Amino acid sequence: MKYMILSFHPLVFFYLLGSFFCLFSVVLGMYSLYFKYILLEPIFVPAALTLIALGIGMQCIFFAMLFDMQEERNSGEWY
Repeated sequence: MKYMILSFHPLVFFYLLGSFFCLFSVVLGMYSLYFKYILLEPIFVPAALTLIALGIGMQCIFFAMLFDMQEERNSGEWY
């Protein structure tokens, strides 16, 4: 609410992108399990893509949290 309604801040994009990649990695992880246990195929590529998507998503969320903490410290205000 603070960064979208009261005043727009680019941190919203980090949070949205991180959430998207984390949810995408969950879906891709379920596909990897389907690929392994139903199709009985090796899962190196789907599992690697799952881990890459999860890493990107978590990194975006952590950067957004870090930038949010710095913004709070610099502004000195709390809404």
